[in-house]
Amino acid sequence: MKHFVSGLKIRTELQDEKGIATSKNHIGQLFYLQADVSSALDNLNAALAIRPKINDQAGAAVTHKNLADVFLFKQLYGKAKEHYRQAMDLKIEMEDYTGAAGSASFLGNIVSDLGDYEGALVYYNMSLDLNSSIEDLSSIAKDFNNIAEVHIQQGVLEEALEANETALGIRTK
Repeated sequence: MKHFVSGLKIRTELQDEKGIATSKNHIGQLFYLQADVSSALDNLNAALAIRPKINDQAGAAVTHKNLADVFLFKQLYGKAKEHYRQAMDLKIEMEDYTGAAGSASFLGNIVSDLGDYEGALVYYNMSLDLNSSIEDLSSIAKDFNNIAEVHIQQGVLEEALEANETALGIRTK
């Protein structure tokens, strides 16, 4: 923390907006890891306020993801979903399909945990599509396993078995 705060002071003196946002983001992450949610949110929101002014989409995506993690920790699912969606949308715009697929998968996990299995399938299939576009076989297999778990929750066992067998076939290769 001491080093990030020192870096923030230097970046503030230099009027380095991107550096200030990055420092605030890192400080927010450390507060989150210490379970100081209020300080984490203060710093992450300060970082996020700077990002659009300097057209820092990559940084905004990271900060949205970090905010989503904090809200998920606090079990504020609506806010967590909102920030994961914004992170995912930014990553798609930047053609970071790996990052976008990760956000889609997180969204699938959240809505599945909330009992919205149809919504979970939408996000898991979105993750599957993104991972397929970059031919990430390990992640594709994981997506099929997630889809299988949702089908099990829905009681659609034949579809669950089919998705699980697809995952196994990919992993076997």
